[in-house]
Amino acid sequence: MPLCPVCGSRTNRVHRRTRDRLRSIVNPANRYRCSSEYCAWEGNLKSGKPLINLIIKWVVFVIAAAIIGKIIVR
Repeated sequence: MPLCPVCGSRTNRVHRRTRDRLRSIVNPANRYRCSSEYCAWEGNLKSGKPLINLIIKWVVFVIAAAIIGKIIVR
C-alpha cells in the first residue's frame, strides 16, 4: 500500500467514484484513504499501470469480440 502524501501513514484502498473511474481511463489511478485517525486525507494515487498496457488490453478485447461476433453470426 502507498503511504499518505500528507502525513506518511499507511493508506487503505477504497471504492472509486464514477468520475474517478472516468479519469482512470486516461490516467490509471486508485482511490485511497489515510488510516491515521488524525489525518482526513482521501484521494487518488497513480496505480503504476502504464497507459499502453490498458490500450493493448482494449485492442485485444475489441478484436476478440469482433471475431466471436462473426463466428456467432455465421
